[in-house]
Amino acid sequence: LNDDQKRRIAEMRKEYEAKIAEKKILLAGSEELTFELQKLNSAKEEKIKEIYSETKRAG
Repeated sequence: LNDDQKRRIAEMRKEYEAKIAEKKILLAGSEELTFELQKLNSAKEEKIKEIYSETKRAG
């Protein structure tokens, strides 16, 4: 990974950590919370995979 990709992954993780924290507050005690957290974690991982795949395409 180049420096730009590393930076983008770090930003993506921070962005999703904030979204997850927000959902935990808004949906505390809700049955929806687990689903929303799984959805956000999946989206985060997918975006990180996209950044990693840029390396494979370039290589």
